[in-house]
Amino acid sequence: FESFFGGGGQRRSRGRGSDIRIKLRLTFKEIAQGIEKKIKIKRFVVAPGAQFITCPTCQGQGQVSTVQNTILGHMRSTSVCPHCEGSGKRIGNRPPESGPDGMIKKEETIKVKVPAGVEEGNYMTLNGQGNEDIWKNPGDLIIMFVEGDHEYFVRDGENVLLEVAVSYPTAVLGGKIEIPTVDGKAWLKIPAGIQSGQVLRLKGKGFPRLRSRSNGDQLVKIQVETPTKLSRSAKKLIESLEKDLGPVQKPFSKIDL
Repeated sequence: FESFFGGGGQRRSRGRGSDIRIKLRLTFKEIAQGIEKKIKIKRFVVAPGAQFITCPTCQGQGQVSTVQNTILGHMRSTSVCPHCEGSGKRIGNRPPESGPDGMIKKEETIKVKVPAGVEEGNYMTLNGQGNEDIWKNPGDLIIMFVEGDHEYFVRDGENVLLEVAVSYPTAVLGGKIEIPTVDGKAWLKIPAGIQSGQVLRLKGKGFPRLRSRSNGDQLVKIQVETPTKLSRSAKKLIESLEKDLGPVQKPFSKIDL
């Protein structure tokens, strides 16, 4: 059984073994599509043949009491038993391959089905896949999701951000260019006369929203690439174009801080 949470603290309860926490790194493509992964974990389990006896120090209570004489009279206090650490049991018959607590470390391979759309800070809890206590009650396995870096993309919630450089002729005349997406490629229409800094939107090309059938968008910031090296013929064409276009109509504007 498994449960999925957005972020924050994790569930803890008494009467079971300790939890195991691991990090699972995912690529943007794996996050976009969802994936089933096999992971190896090492967990403590009770060794075969291990036997436990009632702790003679606390008589199985898990706590010890002490009485101190003070000016106010007798003061009684209780604390966790130092010999059984609160379990009320101590190892009796210890198999040779086990540790002092009668436990062995066991390696297991488990399957983890990662839903599409998870993000950094989300975690999944696999109940009963953690370490056992002496009564063989296991804790949980808590898997923290970590996003791997991408060569081009930046994530903003369900949206994907990408910066694209287009040539000056494409910016002036418009056209179509092929760009990467989180799950493949797509064609992006460049409107004629686009300016550097303008953002175009590809609807539904972002990450899936958890517990929803909808997707975020891919936001594409356009940068017009100004050529730095020109041939003589290209330079003459640019000079001719400058005469035809005339001066910039609005050369100054206020910067928004």
